[in-house]
Amino acid sequence: MSHMFYFCPSLKVLTLSNNFITSNVKNMSNMFGICSDLENINLQSFDTKNVISMNNMFLDCSSLKEIDISKFDTSKVEDMSGMFLNCKELQKIDLSSFNTESVKDMSYMFKECTNLGSIDISNFKTIQLENIAYMFEGCTSLKSIDLSKLNTPNLLDMSSLFYGCTSLESINFSKFDTSKVTNMNFLFYECNSLKSIDLSNFDTSNVLDMSYMFFDCSSLSSLNVNNFKTENVKDMSYMFSNCGSLTELDVTNFDTKKVESVIYMFGGLKQIKTLNLKNFVTTQVKDMKNMFNEDMNLINIDISGFNVENVQDMESMFYKCESISSLDLSHFNTKNVKSIGKMFSYCNNLTNLNIAGFNIENCGETYLTMFDDINNENLVVRIKKENENIISILKDKNITVEYIE
Repeated sequence: MSHMFYFCPSLKVLTLSNNFITSNVKNMSNMFGICSDLENINLQSFDTKNVISMNNMFLDCSSLKEIDISKFDTSKVEDMSGMFLNCKELQKIDLSSFNTESVKDMSYMFKECTNLGSIDISNFKTIQLENIAYMFEGCTSLKSIDLSKLNTPNLLDMSSLFYGCTSLESINFSKFDTSKVTNMNFLFYECNSLKSIDLSNFDTSNVLDMSYMFFDCSSLSSLNVNNFKTENVKDMSYMFSNCGSLTELDVTNFDTKKVESVIYMFGGLKQIKTLNLKNFVTTQVKDMKNMFNEDMNLINIDISGFNVENVQDMESMFYKCESISSLDLSHFNTKNVKSIGKMFSYCNNLTNLNIAGFNIENCGETYLTMFDDINNENLVVRIKKENENIISILKDKNITVEYIE
């Protein structure tokens, strides 16, 4: 019965009699997909004991306010991905009868259910579950969710799980098993009502991607990631970006030996004053663009362990770091950097800058804007004489130059 009523956009009421026999049906994917005007559907006669796929079953049923699926036998269902995707008017749903012991995929299951204020899945048995990516994405009315009852030993992907859940204030992960998860990117993206998250039980030892994980969690005032194991992570770009209410962040335990991108990783942390990145191993990093962009209150930063020999992009790396007074980057070998524009723009409190190791031979003309919009007559830049192009820019801006042999 896959796609049976698919794209019947004018259908408003659907009643299926007892003569509508579904006992042998295995596939109900997209069965009512894009029935966008459907307001009432009676499924009491449905026998779903042999159904394996309910993928996108009610996709874009955007006029349905409630669905009675209490009679559904879901014991054999393996795929519930997108089941209620974009059911924008759905206000409540009773899933207490759902048997989910066989389900492997719940990705996109409630995505864009913008009127669902609560979702109770505490009865779900998730021993086989592998994918919950985008499961609650865009559930903008959801305020709390309890995942503590879920047993997820086989879970692999939880990317974008709460993407855009802008009203979410509370998440219970207390017994959540993430030991096999490889993807956590965009996990809490724009959850800007969250003030705290307890991730103390998270096992991140197999995670490869943490990019955008906490992006724009603008109300987050505390975040403990001391238990994170990051030895396999390759992408941390935008990880903490725009968490503007954080006043401190301890990442000293992070193992970054495989990380390739830290674009905007700490950008927009406007309340942070100190960052200790001394233990960061950056030998594989290729992109540091905007890494500390607009960290306006950042005073102390330890990047003494940085090895930047493979980095290709440093554009706007310290852009608008308005409170930093001293930066020792003498150990930076920038021979492979191709873009370095606006690297120190608006660093107007900077008085001591050591760039003795800089080599801009591959930067093209991007070096011309390295010091744009700096207005600080007290700035002293320590540099080697062979960097004539940078020196010329500095002198044009009346910035004091000290030569280092």
